Amino acid sequence: MRHDQHRRSCDRRSQIARPPGPGSAHRPLRAPPPGAHGPGFGISAVGIALDLAKPLPLAIVLDTILSNKPPPALLGPWFAQLDSMAQLGLAAVAIVLIAVCRG
Repeated sequence: MRHDQHRRSCDRRSQIARPPGPGSAHRPLRAPPPGAHGPGFGISAVGIALDLAKPLPLAIVLDTILSNKPPPALLGPWFAQLDSMAQLGLAAVAIVLIAVCRG
């Protein structure tokens, strides 16, 4: 009975993971090439900008169109020259574009 227990423990030891040796299929990890992180950071930055822009069209509708306040200077004088329905349509298009771009 002791002999069987010893054999089982030896079998378990042979199943322990060992570091890869020469000719092994495992390869060591390498550093990514220079500039490999740039596209990922760029996509993340665009996603953050779109998340920040989500509430802006609705804020413009509520502040400018419904409460008759002047539009923000960022929109310029051309937005103030539009009638309220055109401003509302432009805000609706902006909401749809931000939602489509964000996914």
